[in-house]
Amino acid sequence: MSVNDLCIACRLFGAQDYQGHVSFEDAVAPKGSLVLLGTPLLWTPARGGRGLPPRYLQGNQARGRKFYRHARPPSGVDPRACIKSDAELPLRIHFLNLSEAELGVLLTALGQHPDHPFPIKLGGGKPVGLGSVQVVCQRITLLQGADALKATGRLGQAKTLAGDGLNDFLTQCANAADELIDGDALGELESILGEAGLRETAPCRPLLKEDAMQWDKIMEAAKRLENLLRRADVDFNEAQKAIGYYLFKGCDDSAMERYLKEMAENPPPRSKRTQGYYRELYRVWQQWSPQCGLTGVDKARAWNWGIRMARS
Repeated sequence: MSVNDLCIACRLFGAQDYQGHVSFEDAVAPKGSLVLLGTPLLWTPARGGRGLPPRYLQGNQARGRKFYRHARPPSGVDPRACIKSDAELPLRIHFLNLSEAELGVLLTALGQHPDHPFPIKLGGGKPVGLGSVQVVCQRITLLQGADALKATGRLGQAKTLAGDGLNDFLTQCANAADELIDGDALGELESILGEAGLRETAPCRPLLKEDAMQWDKIMEAAKRLENLLRRADVDFNEAQKAIGYYLFKGCDDSAMERYLKEMAENPPPRSKRTQGYYRELYRVWQQWSPQCGLTGVDKARAWNWGIRMARS
């Protein structure tokens, strides 16, 4: 595969048989920054396997990419663990052998273009106003290894850019990236992701009576599961893995019961303690499943919330 055959995204982040040139360290949320926020219920556009609604289509094809504007989150009944507003998460991004143009594309995607700045959107709550992130580039450290190796046989010293020097370098990379970026599309993206949206509340459809009733059932079942788990000797991580299997099998109750029974009675080689956890999980499932009154994904939601409440 020739690198020239790859699009800019694949050249930066990698593709099959081609290693990317950019990597992100974990952005660790500071202590005390997690909060529980009630948001409207979210549903996939194609619920029930019926395909995309007509408003998403042009003929038989999707109308294009979907973007979420910045907004204040409305209130709702779906509790989500979120990072609270104004929290600062330190993050390091590593890049290797990028041209100035390619680095300019990366910085532009992070909202760092000097002429087209914007906050970005991250996470699963974007439709209801969550996930607005302002990236602040504080410094860039460059290690010009290739040139130093050719000249001296040793790696060169690191050069750190900050302040005015950093701003000049950002402008230089942005100018170099003009050859790779559609200027009209970038201007449109800036208008979509502009900060003005943060003064408005995200749209949401009214909560239907049946939605609220179903959510009440989910939380009731979760509370019953929490009580069972607190009285059982289980590993919550194993309980989380088990519901992952349930989802993988298409929310098949009988497959879940067979899996837990097999892991409890005849598991692959593992510690006796882990096998004991599955004996307890099998017992909990047998007690909880017939009485929870839920099926499918709603049952999985109740299981996950029961684990989350039992952990707290």
